[in-house]
Amino acid sequence: MPKEKIKIEFSEEDLKELIAEKYSLELNTVYLSISHYKGDAREPAYTTVFAEGEKKQ
Repeated sequence: MPKEKIKIEFSEEDLKELIAEKYSLELNTVYLSISHYKGDAREPAYTTVFAEGEKKQ
């Protein structure tokens, strides 16, 4: 059976908007930091996204 695949690309602003909406944050206060580790023989690869911002009043 055929499988359908999609590819979505997010800009920094796209991610900020999605995170701000999901967690009720003020968009202009959202800060993003993305950390990526390629991995080696001891530890697998991983990516972590940190988001910080002020809650909406």
